[in-house]
Amino acid sequence: MQSSWSRSDVTYLGLRTIWSRPSFLFAVATKRGPVFMRIDSEPYGDNERCVVVVRSEAFIKLWRQNHLGIHFDVASKDPDTWPLDYKYASAERGFAVGEANPVPLADVSCHEDPAGILRSDQISIHKSSSHRSLPHLGRV
Repeated sequence: MQSSWSRSDVTYLGLRTIWSRPSFLFAVATKRGPVFMRIDSEPYGDNERCVVVVRSEAFIKLWRQNHLGIHFDVASKDPDTWPLDYKYASAERGFAVGEANPVPLADVSCHEDPAGILRSDQISIHKSSSHRSLPHLGRV
């Protein structure tokens, strides 16, 4: 992977050691300034993983279609209400530390049903700090 690159609102800053682990570091532009995120390198399987930059509007639309999701109560509300969620202050504190302690990227997955159709209602979000050379970066 290149030592650094940028795509509009996301900049790859390179491989860094964070908490004694090799991690791929990203800066993400937000309305409130940049936030720093990471994905940790693993000794195996990194060549089978990728980081995908998604359009937030499209992601939120899929998230809201998952009526059985554990965060549907938050997804179904207007983003202006999200700061009222009990976990928001904790997340805000985590992002506030900045580049010295970047927040783990979300581990997002979706699954193909037996007919070969990508099922957006099966989208799931998992907190993950685990995951060496991430081969792809794309935008969906």
